[in-house]
Amino acid sequence: MIQSSVRRFAAGLLSPLLLFHFTLPCIAGPENKQAEFVASAVASTLRKAEQVFGFSGIVLAEYRGEILAVIAVGSRDGNAEHPITEDTLFELGSVTKSFTAATCLVLEQQGKLTIDDSISLHLPGVPESCRPIEVQHLLRHTSGIPGTNYGPYSNDIELLTPIFLKGGPTSPPGTKFEYWNQGYALLSAVIEKSSGKTYTDTVRELVFQPAGMTTACFTGDTIADAKHVAIGQSETGKDRSALEPPYGDFYGLQYRGMGGVVANVRDLHKFIQTIRSAQFLDEARREKLLTTGPTDYAIGWKVKYVGDAQQRVFHSGAVRGFLTSVTWYPGEDSSLIIMANSDNKRSFIEVEQALVTILERQLLRTPQDQQFTAEERKTLAGTFSGKIPNGRTLTISITESDSDKLDVSIDWGGGLKSQGVLAKRGKNQFSHLDVTGSVVPLETHSADGKPVDRISMFDASFNRNQQSVPSECRAQNETTKAEQ
Repeated sequence: MIQSSVRRFAAGLLSPLLLFHFTLPCIAGPENKQAEFVASAVASTLRKAEQVFGFSGIVLAEYRGEILAVIAVGSRDGNAEHPITEDTLFELGSVTKSFTAATCLVLEQQGKLTIDDSISLHLPGVPESCRPIEVQHLLRHTSGIPGTNYGPYSNDIELLTPIFLKGGPTSPPGTKFEYWNQGYALLSAVIEKSSGKTYTDTVRELVFQPAGMTTACFTGDTIADAKHVAIGQSETGKDRSALEPPYGDFYGLQYRGMGGVVANVRDLHKFIQTIRSAQFLDEARREKLLTTGPTDYAIGWKVKYVGDAQQRVFHSGAVRGFLTSVTWYPGEDSSLIIMANSDNKRSFIEVEQALVTILERQLLRTPQDQQFTAEERKTLAGTFSGKIPNGRTLTISITESDSDKLDVSIDWGGGLKSQGVLAKRGKNQFSHLDVTGSVVPLETHSADGKPVDRISMFDASFNRNQQSVPSECRAQNETTKAEQ
């Protein structure tokens, strides 16, 4: 047990510069200041999210195979006498796609399919126009079938295949990404045809069992001990048990393969450990797993880079009553799992951004800050405004301080501001480091040598206030206009 006092770690998530005391209930792993800092920061962020947003869920943070923190807040069913624990079962939503993808790769490893197969080898009634679609295209959401294609509630693959594929690809398979849930429903049928067993039995045998996921199951299952099953609080419909199918009254092709896995945080962590293991997938299959298509979507996972070389592999899940986020770093054997029994996306996204930032800043060796040139300081300085996804309008002010630094002030509205510095990571790549230890990546957009006209941050754009363009640049622009 470690007693720590920490400040907030995500601007806008927690009340301004509030210090509070807490007892960290669960720490394992290396006993060093860095690990303790991360564990404390995770706990601080999560407890404040509970206070501010009513966040209910559990988080597991791991580094180099060592679990730094497993922290739960809230209750599994709205009753304070039933707190969430490590045994609480959550529905994973679209994180199920990662299990479906892993199962396909194990079947390929066993020689029962190849992901280069045409889907017509495994599915009945595939129209001629869809025969170029391969299993890998369904896995990467690059089939060319519109994401709006879906069908009735059914388990009849002969009925649903031509309905799902109606109209054929609108772009050549493999060339364009379009997220399509029903593609993973078709993959569940491919798994059944290749294995000779049901989708659920195949996933249990080829993934759950090797991973040691002893309590994992599927929505629609009946389990002996229901006291660990979370009830998801929904903002868009009725609250539901993690075991209650969200669409229809059975686990059919309207949801199978794309969602439906139910697990606790420890079992989900075992899955990540297994995926990383060379004993589960051979080298060729592990390489395929993380090979992206036209965008950052690979085989059942999204893959991006932190800095120049560090891979961030992640997937999220959203279904009525539940939200899940799984992030892992192959080069570090590190991971972050966030599970919530509420579908309030605002609080979840803010928690996710804060915790990913904490882990990456402290443990994944963010590249050392680079010094600014005089020209860069001049082109970066200014005021930028825009809205973030939750609708809040932010104003970002960048000002020159001394010979090699730039100060940053963010006005979050409602009297909340954060102060910090701008850190250079690479060409057009920067981070805002605020006084609480939080780090927010941002990207600038402009022609070389010209004042930055736009900043990207929080998946939003912030345009420069024209009054903040350097005076000599404004004069030059006016001269250019007069000459034209």
